[in-house]
Parts: sequence; C-alpha cells; structure tokens
Amino acid sequence: MLRDFRFSLVKALSHLLRPLIKQLDLRKKPLVGQIELLPKRTVQWDRSKLTYIGPEPFWWKGSHFALDAAFKVELVDAEMLGKGVVIDREGEVILESTLFRSSYLLRSHVEHLIIGRKLMIPVVFENVIPLTNYLDISYFHWTLESMGRLALVQDQLADTKWKVLINEGSSSFVRGTMEFLFGLDESRIITHGSRRKIMRRCLMVSNPHSCDPTNGNVEVYAPEHIRWLNHTGHARIGGVREERHNIIITRRKQPGRHMTNEELIAERYPKLNFRFVTLEDLSLPEQVDLFAHAGIIIGVHGAGFTNLVYATDAAVVEFYPTLLQEKNAAYFVQIAACLGLPHLLVHYTGSGTAPNWNLTLGEEEFGHIDRFLRLHSRI
Repeated sequence: MLRDFRFSLVKALSHLLRPLIKQLDLRKKPLVGQIELLPKRTVQWDRSKLTYIGPEPFWWKGSHFALDAAFKVELVDAEMLGKGVVIDREGEVILESTLFRSSYLLRSHVEHLIIGRKLMIPVVFENVIPLTNYLDISYFHWTLESMGRLALVQDQLADTKWKVLINEGSSSFVRGTMEFLFGLDESRIITHGSRRKIMRRCLMVSNPHSCDPTNGNVEVYAPEHIRWLNHTGHARIGGVREERHNIIITRRKQPGRHMTNEELIAERYPKLNFRFVTLEDLSLPEQVDLFAHAGIIIGVHGAGFTNLVYATDAAVVEFYPTLLQEKNAAYFVQIAACLGLPHLLVHYTGSGTAPNWNLTLGEEEFGHIDRFLRLHSRI
C-alpha cells in the first residue's frame, strides 16, 4: 500500500512539473557532430509468402513504410536519470533515450528527478553507450531495438574503453545477447543502482526503427538489422547445417496465451516428428540453433517468435489473439517478409483474461494449417 501511495505521489508531482521539462528530438533537430549511419528511406514488406486469416488490419493496405535515418552523436557530461532517460548538460531530455517518443517519457515519471537532480549524489562514468529504456524488459524490443543500436556502432565497441550501461536488475537475456552477438564480457557491461548517473562521454545511438503516426504508429524495423541478426547468429553457432526439425513453441510456463490442446498437432502430423520446446529453458545459443534449423515453427504470438530473426527456410504458423493491438500483428510479419519465410498468421478469439487469451485448436484451425503446409510442400 505504501508503494502504491508513493507511486501516486510521483505521478501527481510529474504532472505538475511536466511543463518545465524541455525535450530535444534529434530526428528533427540534429546536433552539431551528429553522424548519419543509415539514410531516411522507404522499406517494403514482401507479403507474397504470407497467408493472413482474420480481420484486415489497418496497416494491410500499405506495403511501403517510411523509416527514419539512423544516427549517432557524442554528448559531453550528459546524465541518465531513472530508467534510461538521458538529458544533456543543459537539462534537455534526449528523446532518443525514451524510444524517441514523448509518450514513453511521460510513462517514465522522472520529471521530479530532472528538476531535483542537483540534490542527488551522482555516480560518474567515463565512456558510456547508454542502453536501457522503458521496454528493455521485452526480449522482442531489446533484440530488435537495443541490439540494433549496438550493431550500428560496432566500430566503437572495438575500442575497449567504451562500455555499455544497462539497467540494474535487467533480465538475463540483456547480458546474454550482448555476450553472444558482440562478445562483450562482464567488464564491458556496467550498471549501478543510483538514480543519477553522469556520463562524461556519452555515445547516443538512435533506435533502428520508426513509428510514424501517419501509418497508425506501426513499428517499422530496419531490414538491415534483421539480416544482420540472422547472419551474426548463424556465425556465432558455427554456421547452419543441412538437418531440419519441426517445433511447437509451448507457453506452458507463461501466464497465458496457451494452446490448450497443443498435443493434437503432433498427433495430427506424426510423420513431422514435432518437438515441444519451452524457450525459457534454453540458452540463447540453443535458441538460435533451434530456429536456424527449424523446418516448421508453430506457436501463439509472443516474444519467443523474436527468434524468427535466426530462421533460414522455416514455414511459420503464428496464432494471434484478435483482441491484441492491430499494429502488433506486424511484428513478425516484417521479419518473415525480410527473410523470405512462408508465414501463416491466423487470428483467434480465444478464452481467458486479457492479454493472454488461450487458444483451443479446432478443425477450422487445423484446416488452415493443412492448406498452408501443403502449399509450401511441408506435408
């Protein structure tokens, strides 16, 4: 109860102080010394291998999407407050640190920290790439966004004086992905519990995706990064072998979005020798190897499908709860499109509580799977 009261107080204080906070959008007003790494351009999703079953989403009518330029810029004596909010030495919030959107800054409720930072004892770092934000608890957003930032500045990472600053108490995949993809050891990944961190030299790298209101805020990711993840992941496991296996992603350890009768899939297709995989039980290299050698992947929409970035020629069956946001259905559509993967996306109503509606497979769902697997010569 005390925690709830304190949070309510912080929210109220944040609302009062909000007019005093200045914001700096580096996408619209670049700083002196800001370097463009990828140009502003239009990307296309090739949906020729997509089979879509369900209500047509608002983003379906467009196949071309605007993608902002990617950039890096070095700040001097910048500060990180709370969970990843970066301000320059004039006290302006660098919106790129809040996923380049004011909405995420508002959710962070750090206005009181910005105004009162001089009263806080800081911890000081020298050469830092800040890599924590509101969504780094999500394996999908971390992989597609934060890892994309580091991929853009691999040349900087070659210089061992640069360290990556992450949130204290980050999920295990945060360190695991940086070690696996970039070879960063513990000495290069730093953290601290202080709510005020001063960075003498701060390398700010843009998020490699865009979210254009004219497209309904569909999040569009750089295809260069998707392909980079694919190639780098394969290199880290020593290359892709000829063998293939078929997998069903089970969410038995998750609070919901289960396929309540998933065992029927293996019974219906005995010759396909489906394996049930619980991704939480696997290390990152094991997950990469699993998806790189998958021939068929079946599951309900969730963070586990992020590993599609490591697939080669897999046929993908994804069940999507219709009541989830329309725009989120595009997450794995664009990964599959970029890598040329056959993709069946089937909406379902389901049962249970939001946002974890469970799916019970019936003849209608199996009919869609049958036709899709035959279409792509998997049965």
